[in-house]
Amino acid sequence: MKKLLAPGLAGIIVMGMIYTHPAFAHNFGGDESASWLSKVQNLKAEMAALKMDLSDSKAVDWHVDKLGEYWNANDTKEMGERNQLLAKEIPDTIDAITAAAKQPSPNAADIQQQIDTLGGYLDESITARVDKTALQNATVQGLAVTGIISETLEDYADAIGTDVDLNNMSNIMGSTSGNMSGMKMGTSYHEQANTIHFVMDMQSGGAMQGTSDTSSGTTGLPIDNIAAYHSAQMLSSAAKNYYEKNVMSLASSAHSAEAQAADNYLGQLVDAINNKADGNTVMKIVHLHLHTNLIPAFGLPVMTMNAGSAVPEFPLPVLLTLIAVTGVIAITRIKRSFKIK
Repeated sequence: MKKLLAPGLAGIIVMGMIYTHPAFAHNFGGDESASWLSKVQNLKAEMAALKMDLSDSKAVDWHVDKLGEYWNANDTKEMGERNQLLAKEIPDTIDAITAAAKQPSPNAADIQQQIDTLGGYLDESITARVDKTALQNATVQGLAVTGIISETLEDYADAIGTDVDLNNMSNIMGSTSGNMSGMKMGTSYHEQANTIHFVMDMQSGGAMQGTSDTSSGTTGLPIDNIAAYHSAQMLSSAAKNYYEKNVMSLASSAHSAEAQAADNYLGQLVDAINNKADGNTVMKIVHLHLHTNLIPAFGLPVMTMNAGSAVPEFPLPVLLTLIAVTGVIAITRIKRSFKIK
């Protein structure tokens, strides 16, 4: 028994040292079809943003790098498994567009023609890559929208020059780790959003209830990265257009109110970015309103939520370590007691 106690206690100590509490970040369940649908829209939006910045070589370079993130060798390989012609035409057309955009005097008309051609190939890729049943699946299409929104927030953060992760709901002003520390593991997205609402309502005397998040906060922020800003603009518009054309009608009649509310908040997101709103305003629109309506309307599978450093008041790693140390001390005293007797 004694031989087992020592290794056991040592194991508890090690667990206490290496245990990490899962971050409560909103992380929607993955789906290959949804990811592809998002990719297509993200690529189209990035191409539109590239065309806006043809006169700015630095901005062009930024867009080219971003396009490289959206389409890489792995995407070509996966496309080749379904359609070898598209696996050649899509990357070749992207390369042709980026090469033309990098010319000293890029021809906007020719580039637009190539962008239109690429758009046709990308639309064909959906037929090759996504099953018809998935295209009519409300959850798949809802996840596709969240993928576009996620890229929007990432680019907008770059645009306004902030290191704050706008995709992390714990970064909303008023939802600091101190305010969220009482939240438990497994807290649902709605519960966390409601908690943040409550905290901010208390801080503002309840003034936030029933108000639009675009009615407060700072607008007209200076833009640090114009290429990222144009991308965020195009992506937010793409999210709204895609939602209205392909997603909104898939919500059941029981969730029509949430589906309509999501469309309204997508409009608020577009307006907030066009008005150069502060990051906090944008995060509130997305995390406290847009996502909380998309989730029930389309049955989005939320895997884990993010309330930042939402850990128990007494961190489990420390608790495990203290238990182990206390056990060692107790056993030592017992052994000494037996020796004295």
